[in-house]
Amino acid sequence: MKLSRLTGGGCCRPRDVRTQTTALLVVVLFGICSGGWRVRETAHMSRGQDANTGYIVPFRSCADTFPLLAFSGLIPGTWLGLHFYQYAPMNRYALVKVDTGDLSVHGGLIPGNLLPWATGDLDGDSRPELVGHSINGSTQDNLITSYIPPAGSGVPDSLKTSVRYYGPAADAQRFYLTDLDQDGKKEVAFRGWISHEITVYEWTGDSLRQTISLPCDNGYNLAIGDFDGDSLIEVATTGLGSNNWIMVYKCTGNNVLLPWDSTPIARINGDDIFTASNLDGYHRAVIFASYFIVGGYAYLYEVEPTNMTHDYQPILIDSTPDGGEIYAHSVCGDIDGDGLDEVLWSVGNQIRAYRHTGPHQYDLVWNWWNGGNNSCNLNLHDMNGNGYNEILESGAGQTHIFEIEAIRVLNPNTSIILHPGDTCRIRWETFTPPRCDSVSLFLRTDTSWTLDTLIHGLPPSDTAWIWTVPDIRSDYCHVVAITYGPGWQYDESDTFFHILPLGVEESAAPLVKETRLLGAFPNPLAAATRVQFQLREQNRVKLSVCDVSGRTVAILADGIVKPGVYSRYWAVAPTVPNGIYFIHLEAPDCRETQKVILTR
Repeated sequence: MKLSRLTGGGCCRPRDVRTQTTALLVVVLFGICSGGWRVRETAHMSRGQDANTGYIVPFRSCADTFPLLAFSGLIPGTWLGLHFYQYAPMNRYALVKVDTGDLSVHGGLIPGNLLPWATGDLDGDSRPELVGHSINGSTQDNLITSYIPPAGSGVPDSLKTSVRYYGPAADAQRFYLTDLDQDGKKEVAFRGWISHEITVYEWTGDSLRQTISLPCDNGYNLAIGDFDGDSLIEVATTGLGSNNWIMVYKCTGNNVLLPWDSTPIARINGDDIFTASNLDGYHRAVIFASYFIVGGYAYLYEVEPTNMTHDYQPILIDSTPDGGEIYAHSVCGDIDGDGLDEVLWSVGNQIRAYRHTGPHQYDLVWNWWNGGNNSCNLNLHDMNGNGYNEILESGAGQTHIFEIEAIRVLNPNTSIILHPGDTCRIRWETFTPPRCDSVSLFLRTDTSWTLDTLIHGLPPSDTAWIWTVPDIRSDYCHVVAITYGPGWQYDESDTFFHILPLGVEESAAPLVKETRLLGAFPNPLAAATRVQFQLREQNRVKLSVCDVSGRTVAILADGIVKPGVYSRYWAVAPTVPNGIYFIHLEAPDCRETQKVILTR
């Protein structure tokens, strides 16, 4: 459904599916909306949040290490566990820790039940804390915790509980680290949907103490910011009832939060309220609120004061068929690197991204549907440090990571054999947004990210470059293209290609009496394996790797080969999940298959 206020509108269409480099299964999904955005999925983890089990939180336990992703998710056959995935270049994520708890170590606390909501240096010790709550039976321990890594490692090793306090089980939803009264002391704010209170704890130097407890209606989330431009912080919330109100509270002094304004809204299930901080370049905070009718529609409102600091009014921005989700968590932030916020609305089983184009005017620039599963809980963070925030989505036991697409290599993109002195037309395309200022091309000839420069500083209008193949030999070649604009981003050949001198055999032909698949070593393998085969006479040979469903995962050789003994490396793309695979050798006088096991 497109409303008159929505100037762009339209839904995404799937463009294509490709693989990219990550340590786990990655499906790269491209979508295009009327705003022209291309967004690709750079990582997919087979574990994630389940329903309202906290938030997906970027967490850096050491200043000199790559960030982690922390979330509470189901462990197959058991209960919840606090998961930590470590980022590593390029766009790889590895599960490095699952904390299920040790009561003797943690003083009766079950850290695996910790549902994280936020992170930050609350106590000023230069170590970030995770803020969340832990359900223990009929009560919950609301916690401010530190995970301490061992020396020289970014992987959290031990849990330090900074604060522990109690409340009804599952009462608190979504914690916020903030400074409402702007006195330089960090606070933890949250609201209870059972206790019907907004609660604030402030750090006093050695502990947290409760400073605010304010009655409110039944509901989940808060929006926090200076929404009326008076330099004082407001807190807005909405409810889950049938006749909802947007309630606004103002922090008027030290640890003072007072009711300030309210406006009725004729929608039920106000499950989500969130904040944009800079939609139009004026750094003006804006409230967004989401409502849904199960089996009907979901509605997105912008809420703003119309009379100086009072008279907050809701303006309908868009509506869409509802996914029936009461645990959605939306977010605002800069995705395309232009310094302005976009709105990412979580609607149960989909993400809808909007670009602000004028007062109450928005273009729908991207739409992702998660296959029918509910619980799209969203966060934003520049995980790979390239200047563009990734969209972090976790829910229904899965985690997906997206980034705006800046460049795509078009050729070479297949398993081909090149020879020294050949000319190869490297082709690529760039996308706006984001902005592209220049393009550089590189050659990768191994399984690491060692890059040999081909050319720097090509103008953004160029889409092709003629490359003369160097006098080297490699069975694992990729062209890597990097574009520079507000940040940088890369893409590489989908499939590795070979550089092979003409007429070279790996052993003398007379030694070969029959065509055979000699095997893969090592097997099981962790990252790469050498596949050996021999050929009795010159013939067309195809050497491929398939998964258990018969889908081709990699082509190691395909063409006319002279007699001899050959080795081909299967450098397993990090996109390929653990499991059983089959190596097939096909030649006119031989068809053989061998099973290999991938385990990391």
